[in-house]
Order: sequence, then C-alpha cells, then structure tokens
Amino acid sequence: MTARLLDGVAMGRAIRQEVAQDVARLAQAGITPGLSVRFLLMTALTLLHGWHLAVTAGALVLAVMSYLGLAEWSLFGPNLLCMAIVPTLFTAWFHERVHALLPPNYFVYFFVTTFLGSALAFNLAGLVRVGLLALSDTLDLAHVGAEYFAILPLMSFGEA
Repeated sequence: MTARLLDGVAMGRAIRQEVAQDVARLAQAGITPGLSVRFLLMTALTLLHGWHLAVTAGALVLAVMSYLGLAEWSLFGPNLLCMAIVPTLFTAWFHERVHALLPPNYFVYFFVTTFLGSALAFNLAGLVRVGLLALSDTLDLAHVGAEYFAILPLMSFGEA
C-alpha cells in the first residue's frame, strides 16, 4: 500500500491521467448556488490505479483547482469528501463485491463494475453533497430535491 504511493512512476501516471480527465471536470452544471454537478471520473482512476492513488490524485487536483479559483479553499474538505473520497471508496468496495459474487468475465467487469459502478458512485457522491448541505442548513432540502434529484440520475450516465 505505502510502496504504491511512493512509487514515482505509478504516481506520475496517475496524476497525468487525472489532469487529462480534469478537462472534463471543468464541465459543470450549476443547478443551485452552492450546489453543482461535476463529472468526477474517479471510477476510472480507481480501477486503473487503486484507491490510494485515486484519492491522492483527486486531492492534488482539487488543490490545483482551488489555487486557480475554480473551487473555494474554504470548501476543500467537503469537496474532497464528495468529489474524491466517497466515489473512490465506493468504487473500490463495489469492485470487490462484483469480483467476489459474479463470474470473472470482461463484460461483467465492463458493464457492472465500470458502467453501473461509476453511475452509482456519482449518485452516492451527489447524495453525500446534498446531505452535507442539508446538515449545515446552507440550502433548503425541499428546494434542492426538486432541482437536484431530478437531474442527478440523468447526469450519472455522463459519468459512466
């Protein structure tokens, strides 16, 4: 685990891939002030490089986005939780469950682990974001539900 984090080649490859994927991350849909939908693309990074490098690369890219003014520094922790940690850990867990329960087949991996897993991870990250906003009394949950929950499942196919 630690050796993989300290492997410069693997880390460089993961960071280059994450930077390339962040062009898509810049595409966001502003639904309600304080609540946006960004394409996470953390599933691909997790399945290719493992959850350790995926969380590390996600934190690094989020720091760069905050430095460039694309995200607020004051929201670094919640953004890291919703944009990197939750989808990455869910993807790793879901991959292990699929691997243990279904036959080892390329189509099972592609359609179940990758396609369905990324859509579920995207939706779970969105639900965590709404939950954090509801707990902090930032947004009215009734207002958010009408807008956000209507578009969230449709946006998950773009993530997949």
